[in-house]
Amino acid sequence: MAREIVVLNRINAEEFDCPYDWACISIANTEREFAEIGDANRMSLLQLAFADITRQMADYVLFHDDQAHDILDFVTHYWDHIHTLMVHCDAGISRSSAVAAAIARLKWQDESQFLESPFEPNPLVYRTIREVATGRADYQDEENESWLLD
Repeated sequence: MAREIVVLNRINAEEFDCPYDWACISIANTEREFAEIGDANRMSLLQLAFADITRQMADYVLFHDDQAHDILDFVTHYWDHIHTLMVHCDAGISRSSAVAAAIARLKWQDESQFLESPFEPNPLVYRTIREVATGRADYQDEENESWLLD
């Protein structure tokens, strides 16, 4: 079972080195902007492209249910085989912390470390992952976070 979730910005993600088996969720604005993530001890890499927005805007990709399913499928498949899950986006503040918070809530029932400064989780990403998880047999989540549902 994964023992830690690490949230990084793009620069630190590209320099990330882990002595244990690990997996990465790499988030970029577009599919042409993915970071170059090292592969030493890395079990797998999930690359997703979506903007750090909370409502549809022209010329931007809004996070959606299919991407939430991709994240949950990835975590389900690798969680018991890795020590570390590294999640990153450009700044390492909003999209990546939202993903990390949702996973920590679903797996450990405690996402508090990803809700404090310097993190500012994207509420749409966090809420979508949690909502999608409630419909899946491999995840059970009974509580809602009222601060994200406003």
